[in-house]
Amino acid sequence: MKNCYDVVVCGAYFLDLVFSGFSRMPDPGEELYGTGFSLRPGGAYNTILILHRFGVKTGWASDFGTDYFSNFVLGKVREEGIEDSLFIHHKRPLRSITAAVSLPQDRAFITYADPAPKIPAALKALLKTRTKILFLPGLFYGTLFHLGERLVKPADTLVVMDGNSSNGTLRDNPAIARAIGKVDLFLPNDKEALRLTETDEVFKALASLTNLCPRVIIKQGEKGALASWEGEVFSVPAVRIKAVDSTGAGDIFDAGVMAAWLKGKTAKETVAWGVAAGSLAVSCGDEKRDAVTLKGVEKLANTLVSRAR
Repeated sequence: MKNCYDVVVCGAYFLDLVFSGFSRMPDPGEELYGTGFSLRPGGAYNTILILHRFGVKTGWASDFGTDYFSNFVLGKVREEGIEDSLFIHHKRPLRSITAAVSLPQDRAFITYADPAPKIPAALKALLKTRTKILFLPGLFYGTLFHLGERLVKPADTLVVMDGNSSNGTLRDNPAIARAIGKVDLFLPNDKEALRLTETDEVFKALASLTNLCPRVIIKQGEKGALASWEGEVFSVPAVRIKAVDSTGAGDIFDAGVMAAWLKGKTAKETVAWGVAAGSLAVSCGDEKRDAVTLKGVEKLANTLVSRAR
């Protein structure tokens, strides 16, 4: 008997060291002093936490080691009551660390990760679970991606993939295009979309990605989001807010989208939920996750839908 979920997230944990309070990025060789610092789980954890708080039954397939960073994130998981039955624990260090320089409207990252297990927790989880949505928190492609895709597709699972990546294009790496062509919803930000499609115009990038995937949402930060959903192209503006910290907002955007989709919302409502969740996240600092409530997202999304075009 397989365990059943609304969403299964397949992605490594990360511990984020977030430096904030800067007016600009440092130049090479320059040292800048910020006014804020926080140590918190990042990446997929942001998405999982919001889904969990929204009442979405979520499983997280991830690998952890014996190191401080693994144990720190595991402690936060226990504090929040997040389900941990899909975790795999390894008797060695498995460090995943990101240092982030966070500006109100942008951010930059430096990341280190120990070598991943040959058979990740994600593949093991797919053998023993059924889920409505399988979420990939980064641009996944290659042998392991296609093996996992074959495992979930017979169960009619919807596959949602974030565009989180720093290199590669559709032309230079055909495996990327094949992977995007296998998912049901692709969620890059504007920089990722432009790089992948080798264009400098977001509508052209959307058109290229839509040739591969039936649903594409391009996250545009303070501009909101541009979407193509089963042939319908539209944009949802962001709400005007005082931006404080942009780190993790894209992950929280993804949670809003999936929560709305599971509730049977329309295409515009689904994108509006993502924009609302991301906007609320950016409006706060270290406690940003506490600002993203189901009631708050739904209320703000209702306003944003009326402005969609």
